Amino acid sequence: MEVDYVRVYDGFKPHFTGEAVVSNQATGVVYSIENLAPGTSVNWTVPSDATIVSGQGTASVTVDFGSSSGRVSASFNDGCSEKNYSNYIEVEPPYVKEFSFENFDDPGTASLASATGDLTEVSNPSPDVVNSSNLSGAYVRNSSEQYDLITYSVSNITDASNYVYKSKKFYLDVYTTVPVGTEIILQLETPLATASNYPSGRHSRYVAKVETNNAWQRLPFTLLDRPDPSTPDGDVSKMILLFASNTFTGDTYYFDNLDSYAADNGSTGNQVPTISISDPLDGATFDVNTTITISANTSDPDGTVSQVEFFSNGVSLGIDNTAPFSRDFTVPLGDSNLTAEATDDLGAKGTSTSITITGQATTQATSMNVASVIVGSQAAGRGQKYGTASVTIQDNNGNVVPNANVTGTFSGTFNEQVTGTTNSNGVAVLQTSLSAKGTLTINICIDNVSYASLVYEAANNRITCTGGTAKLASKTKVSEDPINGLELRVFPNPASRTLHVRLFGFEAQSTINVFNISGQHLLSKSIDGDVSSINVSEFPSGLYFIKIRDESSHEKTAKFMKL
Repeated sequence: MEVDYVRVYDGFKPHFTGEAVVSNQATGVVYSIENLAPGTSVNWTVPSDATIVSGQGTASVTVDFGSSSGRVSASFNDGCSEKNYSNYIEVEPPYVKEFSFENFDDPGTASLASATGDLTEVSNPSPDVVNSSNLSGAYVRNSSEQYDLITYSVSNITDASNYVYKSKKFYLDVYTTVPVGTEIILQLETPLATASNYPSGRHSRYVAKVETNNAWQRLPFTLLDRPDPSTPDGDVSKMILLFASNTFTGDTYYFDNLDSYAADNGSTGNQVPTISISDPLDGATFDVNTTITISANTSDPDGTVSQVEFFSNGVSLGIDNTAPFSRDFTVPLGDSNLTAEATDDLGAKGTSTSITITGQATTQATSMNVASVIVGSQAAGRGQKYGTASVTIQDNNGNVVPNANVTGTFSGTFNEQVTGTTNSNGVAVLQTSLSAKGTLTINICIDNVSYASLVYEAANNRITCTGGTAKLASKTKVSEDPINGLELRVFPNPASRTLHVRLFGFEAQSTINVFNISGQHLLSKSIDGDVSSINVSEFPSGLYFIKIRDESSHEKTAKFMKL
């Protein structure tokens, strides 16, 4: 026998697969040796504080990591000799929030410059533990734009190399129905970048991928590339978001909390305090307006806890500086997600697991109104799309109303009246019968809501029409008296935490009174001068009246909405 030639096929050799970089405390990470003979026994080793959850002795293991980087190794006998395969796995440091670029409930550090799609501020479509904010952004991608983008102006990225080398990271909360794996790209640019000179002025690009549908997800961005490596690290002035870049899709993305995080390398050696809410119990139910005490248990392994701040649905309820830590809370109608944040003597912060309590109405509902309207689109095939509107109906106790008939009239691209029925969550999805291509303008006004035992009170709607009249009230509500020159301004409106009051033409000493929509007096406060503020964070969501009266009996009244 003579050997003519020998060919080596790499694809049939055993080889190592699995992630080379994992997050701190990552769980469920799978590593495998591919192309092993069936039944081959494999011995795996992992870094010192990592744990093999399952698979030892097989070709594939599942690993939970701690905070130490190191090698994941596999050894086995291939029938001829002992083989060893290993990869060095980088475990990233823990990251802690520095600041927010965009947060729809509170002022961010970035300012919106432009958007090729439709970006609006809306109520959170599905508050949960990941994102319990009242407000979020709703972005409908422009299906006619292949590289659809949102542009923010930024001034606080003083050294963009921090994000390149992972001493800092970008994070974003996303809620969407697009396919899992859809990419979201964040791009940093300098003033040199223009629409026609790519890649000039593009400092760096970062990518995150959608991981789930119909639930909020907190996505970290990882470095994708450096289009223009010559761009100075200190010249970044623009941040670009591209949802599903290089496509012609027109999907809707709800997003919030575009934040900067910094690596916590433990340089001070200070350990984070732990905290848990001990009372009330998760899932507890109380009558609305009952005052309860929220209590927290804390510990700090290398110091003391100096304060605890309590939150309901992300809104601060106040700070307690003395142990045992607690805070009184008046239970509003519906669900409240409660958390507590402990700060130790060196400034490290730890946050409790969220618990949910429910405020139940003690009186029978008599009326109903529109709580929210979210417009969108639904694929109709061949590039066509239907217009849609998700309308939530609630009663005057704040409970959702199933089986209510909702009628609304679409305008913009579509012009037709549509009727739908609310589901068990109080949501009616209205959809146009016609479809259209291209960039769609979708607006709707709710014409009527009917239900056997409840009266429709349109005056109590939080929103009736989308588009130019999407908000119930403008950002600054003015009540004027053209004869006496009296003027009352309240802002922001709607308000979630603090309502500011500005007076013109009143006497120096005035009194502020706040009433709910039922006429119940909630608050009285004196004001010296023409500027004051009111903490409305513990008010239940709804419509309120504020009345100003001075020493000469001059009066003005304005409305405001509590989110």
